[in-house]
Amino acid sequence: MHATRAARGVYGFFPFLKKHAPGAFLPIAPHTDLAHARIAIDATLLTQKFVYSEHASDARHLAGLSNVVHTLRTVGAVPIMVFDHPTERLPQKRATNEKRAAQRTLRAFRHAVEQERSARVHTLADTVCAYDALDESTKRATSAAVRGTAHAVPQAAARLAATVRELRAAYEAQHAWIAAQAPLAESATQRALHAAEAGVYAALADACVDGTQTLLVCLPAEVRGVPATSTAAWLSKRSAELCAAYARSTRVVTDAMYREGIALCRRLHVPVLVVGDGEARAAEASDVHEAEGFASALVRASYADMVASEDSDVLLYHVPLLRGLGARQASCELVDAARVRAALFPEPGVPEAEADDARRAMLVQYALLCGTDFNRTIPGLGPVGAYRAVCRYGTAERILAHTAHVPPMPPDAYLAHLADAARVFERPPAVAAAAEAAGLTRGARDAPGETPPRRGI
Repeated sequence: MHATRAARGVYGFFPFLKKHAPGAFLPIAPHTDLAHARIAIDATLLTQKFVYSEHASDARHLAGLSNVVHTLRTVGAVPIMVFDHPTERLPQKRATNEKRAAQRTLRAFRHAVEQERSARVHTLADTVCAYDALDESTKRATSAAVRGTAHAVPQAAARLAATVRELRAAYEAQHAWIAAQAPLAESATQRALHAAEAGVYAALADACVDGTQTLLVCLPAEVRGVPATSTAAWLSKRSAELCAAYARSTRVVTDAMYREGIALCRRLHVPVLVVGDGEARAAEASDVHEAEGFASALVRASYADMVASEDSDVLLYHVPLLRGLGARQASCELVDAARVRAALFPEPGVPEAEADDARRAMLVQYALLCGTDFNRTIPGLGPVGAYRAVCRYGTAERILAHTAHVPPMPPDAYLAHLADAARVFERPPAVAAAAEAAGLTRGARDAPGETPPRRGI
């Protein structure tokens, strides 16, 4: 289990592209390759990324934004921060937002489970170590007391047995509570911890903590067959790690955090654009859109050279995407949208301009079938199957007509649903008024929307 990553967009897109269009990923060294580049940053997603990071400070989002600005300005790059509208979202994204809310509820449940387990198994690990230090006769007496078959046992054995019974009772009570919370449920990793804990109690009851007894076969491979002493220590360590990961993933990115980020960037004299903020300076951008779409429109209108985001939707606007900005590693990667299209949908013998129009349409169709933030997918049709279907049939309408795939709603309604989602990418927002009010100017480009020269090379 990892903390929630601030990543959005087409399901399974980046792993698929890494395999089928590796030449589209260009390594970027921020201190050289980004010199003088104008970078439209999806600042909402970047803020989320810092909030979910392992950094302990409550101001980690501000420290992260400040570091990004400083790093880019060191090489003469121009950061342009684009934030989502504070309250409005595209109606096409309603289902995705509801799904993410449900996921947050599930993560909060799992965090609560792991908090309780972590405290319990920490005590259990100490108890097992104390048990392991006993002589053999006292161990047997303790185990008998745990089973409830002993009448008179040494005081040390009685104390340990009482602790084990209390822990086991708490474990069983939690297990019953979890079962009652359906459809909320533990993750697969949590179920493995549950099995490991059951194995430790069984080993203690059977006096099998000497390293000779194999524990339950349902244990994870990493602890299967090890003595209960080691299992309890592993369990305590793994539960604590998982609890910390859930603690990060259940953090709430508040409106106040976004406002703080906006205020900080403005104090640093960074151009800040808030999507559809309704102010006069953004009159042309008053229609609601997403930050990545607005940032992409800045590139298409030649106010910026690339979009920095972890959202693969950016590629559907046919602009270059910079990934990894603000990460711990020293390098990023630029995903060349034109190379992606050419690698996935080669059109030999067709004039390049005509071929690229077809490639753009096919890329959007493919992404919609994989699943974007704005549409539902066809059950059973994953990234590879969707790619093959688009290459063979071209459009979702033809795919439904010539294959046995069943959409999640009546075919006509589903095609209308896909067309509604496609319009998000076909109609990027107007940005001129907001861009110029923020002090941005258009730059000369050879081909708007395509990969700019890597200026520092």
